[in-house]
Amino acid sequence: MKPNSQNFKTNILSLFITSILNTAFLFIIMIIISLGNFSCSSEKVIKNDAIRIKPEKANLYNQNKKTNKPRNGNTLRGRAIKIKKETFANSCPIEDTTTFNTKSYLLFLDSNSTDKNQIEKIPLEDIFLVGKELKIAKNKYNNINYFETFNDPLMPKSIKEIPVDSMYIDTCSTPCPCNDFSVDLDIPCLFCFKCPERILEDYFVEAKFGYGMFNDKNKENNTIGSEGVMGEFASGLRFGEGKRYGLGLLYSTGVPTTNVLDGIRSARPFIALYQRYDLWRYNKKVEKIQNVNMDDYIYLDTIKINNDECLDTMIVVQKYKPLPESEVIYTSERECWNPFVYGFLGASLDKLSMDLFKMNCTEGCEEKLNLSGNHNFNFAMPLNYGIGIGIEYPLSSALDLSLDIGYRYLSYGNTTMINGFIAPINESTGAFVFRFGLTF
Repeated sequence: MKPNSQNFKTNILSLFITSILNTAFLFIIMIIISLGNFSCSSEKVIKNDAIRIKPEKANLYNQNKKTNKPRNGNTLRGRAIKIKKETFANSCPIEDTTTFNTKSYLLFLDSNSTDKNQIEKIPLEDIFLVGKELKIAKNKYNNINYFETFNDPLMPKSIKEIPVDSMYIDTCSTPCPCNDFSVDLDIPCLFCFKCPERILEDYFVEAKFGYGMFNDKNKENNTIGSEGVMGEFASGLRFGEGKRYGLGLLYSTGVPTTNVLDGIRSARPFIALYQRYDLWRYNKKVEKIQNVNMDDYIYLDTIKINNDECLDTMIVVQKYKPLPESEVIYTSERECWNPFVYGFLGASLDKLSMDLFKMNCTEGCEEKLNLSGNHNFNFAMPLNYGIGIGIEYPLSSALDLSLDIGYRYLSYGNTTMINGFIAPINESTGAFVFRFGLTF
């Protein structure tokens, strides 16, 4: 009896293990089938649209130009993304009599494409538009954005509506002149300059060298022609439309002039209130597009169609809710070449000029010099002013090369002998100044 009992237990255990293995095997098979169904259903949703190509154009689409793979050029299978309408001028420059032309394309992703960037641009005139053949109410796009699924292209059971985008293509922009010359050699374009996009901050900084020509006096008090160099530094704030106004302070080392009393040449630095103004600006249209999830704007609807077989057939249509409108902003942008004007008003800071300030601010100084009512000595404050015009070209997004020319009236302190006293007097001259440097 014991051997029989042992065999019975062994058979029971064997059956139990076999049942577990069979159940596990069936469970794995069900998982594989479920995954297969999921992937198939996903493929139908994403890349299962049918695009019918007109017979005379079918040979152009027998090969996918993005993947170089062969396909049936009569009916393309994939995803119809959207209709893109491009408008451009028929002639340049654009005038009141200029006519415009519009071309429409379907943006299409083939079912065999492995990269989402392999999007084809198919002209609508090459496509047999199913939406126009269905006996349904016309939408605002005349049903050009209705497409069928690949499941039954002869009698569609469902129709998808895709978005339509419109865009203006500026074909009148001046191209690089070197693009017109081609000699089939890989020669770099040596005279094609691409203007960097200049980004203006709320402040400006100028660092420039200058060269001035002016009249001076020698030790014998005779007028002579003279010249000199200087360094100038300006900083301030930008404001106004397009940040075209600038207001700040200017410091200049000044040109060297001669002290009449001892014949020594010395620099005449000054500080001034500085203002600049950019002459040109243009209005640039900037469209801020909001990032949206297209799945949140898709919904299904049903419409009726009439055909030869039955009436009032209900079909499913995939539609899109209205997308949020993009915000259009007009900004005032600077031209590549930026002409500007500047001006300043200030005072000299050298020792002789400061002595002249002290004399003007101290009562009784002129009386101590025993001057009569009629004299030729000038004791006015040493004030300076100037104006100029220049041009800037961007070297980078934050830096300009700047050149300008201007005229300035320079007033500064000098010394002379008056009744046995060494007294400060005002000396002035006009100067033409050329400056070059950098603007931040």
